[in-house]
Amino acid sequence: MVYVPPEELGWMPFVKTWVRQLGRELSNEDVKVELTPETIEFVERLFDRYLPEGLEYVRKNCKEAIPTVDINLVTSTANIFTGMCVPERGVDFTKPAEDLFPMLAKIFAFAFVFGLGGSMNAVHWDAFDEWVRNKFETQQDECMVKFPPQGLVFDNYMDIQSEILQPWENILPEFKYSAAVPYFELVVPTIDTTRYSFILETLLNVNRSSHFTGGSGVGKSASVVSKLNELGSKKWMQIPINFSAQTPAIDTQYIIESKLEKKRKTRFGAPMGNRIVVFVDDVNMPAKETYSAQPPVELLRQFQDMKGFYDRKKLFWKDIEDTTLCCACAPTGGGRQELTPRFVRSRGIGCYKPNQLASGRVP
Repeated sequence: MVYVPPEELGWMPFVKTWVRQLGRELSNEDVKVELTPETIEFVERLFDRYLPEGLEYVRKNCKEAIPTVDINLVTSTANIFTGMCVPERGVDFTKPAEDLFPMLAKIFAFAFVFGLGGSMNAVHWDAFDEWVRNKFETQQDECMVKFPPQGLVFDNYMDIQSEILQPWENILPEFKYSAAVPYFELVVPTIDTTRYSFILETLLNVNRSSHFTGGSGVGKSASVVSKLNELGSKKWMQIPINFSAQTPAIDTQYIIESKLEKKRKTRFGAPMGNRIVVFVDDVNMPAKETYSAQPPVELLRQFQDMKGFYDRKKLFWKDIEDTTLCCACAPTGGGRQELTPRFVRSRGIGCYKPNQLASGRVP
């Protein structure tokens, strides 16, 4: 066996592999997507031009709510880019390069902002906004992207139909009060809830895991549940799990297994025509055992990375398909443990603003 340290290998081999498989991943039964060699080279150029300096800036100048490693931020950027390019959004890779490349650059800019900046504390957003604008808006070729002058770069989403970056206010849902909804289940849409609901759906569209954090009371769990309930009409099922300090791994596995349907001898998954989201709240609460591991978290890591786990009684491997993981938690402290980088490395992370910094505008 030859072991190559990650710091020696770097993250570019991942990008080269990912972009060459992008067409196959975006294809479905109705649409076949193919990327030309020129498009592949252009996407690689975007990553090579912006990511090295972006990662260096984040490591030197920003503090993250959940500590990440470089490959975590790179995969988050790639996953958001993939989710924005699915055929359902209307990206046409058959367009001429002069039309396609500027749009791909804007999609990349959006993915860059939330892939690298999504995990940082909101106090760093202003400085990151200035750095991103200076980097993207001063290019002299098709890699140049102009952000709207108003607000921060975090205040915009990529509208594929108009091919421009638009403010989140344009898609901010209207609050509709219903006396039948319990008080603690009411969700008043804000820029923050709209922003991360959009990111959640983008990642779910390509079966990528997500993780949302922020201080208590910012609405991260409520907004995730609200979005998952909305997606329920689109053949998404959810398995809600709340962790505590005493949650055992075996109970976590039984809860997940109880909602799965057996498809073959060792293959399980969502019922026919559906997909499942396992939503774990307070994921960093389980206490650490003797060897400083959190057994329920390690089970979720295996479930996430290996797409399955072992049967507890007969000890055979169970493959699980059509199932995605979504987590939420408050930052470390007060009984909340620091999560292992092995667990968070393959998920997109979003950090909600504290209440005093969040937008107060309600439609």
